Amino acid sequence: MPSQAPSPKLSVIVLIYKMERELPRTLYTLTPAYQQGMQAEEYEVLVIDNGSPVRRDPAEVTQFGSNFSYHYIEDALPSPAESINWAIEQAQGPYITLCYDGARMLSPGLLHKSLQACQGHAQPVVATLAWHLGPDTQFRSMAYGYNKKMEDELLARIDWRQDGYRLFDISSLDRSNENGWMGPLAESSIMTMHRSTFLAFGGANPGFAMPSGGLLNLDLYKEAIELPNSTHIILLGEGSFHQLHGAVFNNATEAEIVEKTARAEREYEQVRGTPYQLPKHDPNYVGNIPPELHRFMEPTRLDLQQLHATVHACDTRYRETLEKLQQGLNQGRRRFKGLAPLLGMDIWNRKWVGKRLEEHHHAQVENSRIMLQTLIEPATVAKKRLRPIQFPFYEEEQQVAETQAILDPRFIEAAKRPLFLVGSARSGTSYTAQRLHTLDSLVHVPFELKDIWSTVGKVPMGSQRTRDITCPCMEAEDQWPGQAEALHAAFAQRMAQHAEDIRPEGPLTFLNKSPHLCNKLGLVDALFPNARYIWISRPLPQVVASLVALFEELHPKEDMHHIWPPAPSTGKPRCYEVMFGGHNTQHMPADRIFPGGNPRHLAEYWLESNEAVNRFFATLPEDRRCVIRHEQMLSDPDTLWQKLVTFVGGDTQAPNMLARDLDNRNALWKNRLKAHEIVDLEQFAQQHWARIRAVWPHLGDDWRELFHA
Repeated sequence: MPSQAPSPKLSVIVLIYKMERELPRTLYTLTPAYQQGMQAEEYEVLVIDNGSPVRRDPAEVTQFGSNFSYHYIEDALPSPAESINWAIEQAQGPYITLCYDGARMLSPGLLHKSLQACQGHAQPVVATLAWHLGPDTQFRSMAYGYNKKMEDELLARIDWRQDGYRLFDISSLDRSNENGWMGPLAESSIMTMHRSTFLAFGGANPGFAMPSGGLLNLDLYKEAIELPNSTHIILLGEGSFHQLHGAVFNNATEAEIVEKTARAEREYEQVRGTPYQLPKHDPNYVGNIPPELHRFMEPTRLDLQQLHATVHACDTRYRETLEKLQQGLNQGRRRFKGLAPLLGMDIWNRKWVGKRLEEHHHAQVENSRIMLQTLIEPATVAKKRLRPIQFPFYEEEQQVAETQAILDPRFIEAAKRPLFLVGSARSGTSYTAQRLHTLDSLVHVPFELKDIWSTVGKVPMGSQRTRDITCPCMEAEDQWPGQAEALHAAFAQRMAQHAEDIRPEGPLTFLNKSPHLCNKLGLVDALFPNARYIWISRPLPQVVASLVALFEELHPKEDMHHIWPPAPSTGKPRCYEVMFGGHNTQHMPADRIFPGGNPRHLAEYWLESNEAVNRFFATLPEDRRCVIRHEQMLSDPDTLWQKLVTFVGGDTQAPNMLARDLDNRNALWKNRLKAHEIVDLEQFAQQHWARIRAVWPHLGDDWRELFHA
């Protein structure tokens, strides 16, 4: 008589609805070929189809292994609650791993380490963190044009089937756990517990009847870890990765999320008899976090300034609620928690916010990058991206080798010691670079090398050329191994393409201008420690007027908007974000969208950019920095030219190329601005005169001088 096959140790329940594109990738991440430390006989995978319009061929699932099975739920309800309970009854393993969303790919050690974490505990609940594929939380990414095609390309660029941990490189933390491993979790999209634990709290409550269950997944997690005898465990270094698939919450627009979140909270209170609160966070930690994932360990903080800006742009109800919030700050946690649902606030941040309000009565924020439309997320995480996601990926090592093999050594050496021309956009960097290019030993490499910074350096540049959405502030610690060498090689190769008619002998100077580097100079100097810098400044009204004209020109030509993000509490300098194709502009505060926005925001950009350069220049020795003012091109071009030539090491007898064809555009700025916009700029200058004087001490005591410079 044949022996009976042993029962599996673990039953993995995968909930699906449609997901024709996404499921095959998810199921591959559950195979023994991918999951480390697991044999097929040790676990089973039950794919539970919650009533998809078209029933699948079971072979689509069983092709991944004899331990895979497909189960179609007839007449399924919109909520998966009853399907979950049915699947738990069918499961053969003593431990259950619930994959609430079948579009979530897994990291390679998740199953084995979850089982290990369960050992030695009577009632373990093992939670894992969740990520979204793409440059940010997917509802944000989608607003800027991220789609399934981009996601397919993104996955195709990494060998995730051979090394699933590379999925971390192309993902961002889910907003339900933006605090990272050490912060509180609202839910765990993939969690493991003993079958008896599910039974102890009654399994999935069918009262959660909304499509996708509303807050059902949050409820399952909360009920499990708050059982009296439960041991709450968070698995370090593992996680799940959400694919785009039209999810009810994750892939909705922000307006839809606000409405659905409000409905889900109302349903939760009806089912449980009390408003939802974040579950207590007192976990044990199992596993390890490799250095590559340290960027996901930044804390989340609340940004009342951003909250004010966002809420102010919404309807009257939100503005009235904000006033109530401000009036009730001193009452602390109780008051805020009562107002949070009205604000559409992140339900998982309330407890944390309440604590901070008790301690400080206000909060400062780390608002790293990304979007303006954060109605339901006034608190955002600072995601330090060691290697930000870009398209396409670049083979750095191959590029370095090829460059060293074929290029003139002078190009390679010059690329390691570049001359960067910086300053706010429209300050005259292009004009100055073109004139310096006339010097024999200097090669101006146009335009701003955004493509190289983005693809080779993985540094987002907020540009239509690279299709980058953001242009974040970056520091020396954001450097990653091999980044400098890759950029040196790419710069040298680009220099060779622009080095016609150079003198045959002697050292060369690599010159590039880029206003987009103003808020990244800490990183730039770490990558190019021998670089030199020229900073050119131009008065406020001329820069603002020129930017207004530029954005009006680019909009119809490139089908793009420029967005000025809210101010972070850290004081880190901002740069413009870019929106392509008009995606969701109706959800943005209109005064921050250009063309058409408030020029006062352009003044903020001008001041922050120049302040950033000024701070950076204070750290440089004199032989590595040169400061010039745009107005000198007209008032004293000969002295200015000699200063520039001497600094770059050119022939001091070279003819002066400044101001030969520079028109009187500085005097025309008033023609580009409306009367009330000029008044706004004057008020800005008056309000920030101390900061302006700190950057330009030559200005007098009267802020009006700035408008007559």
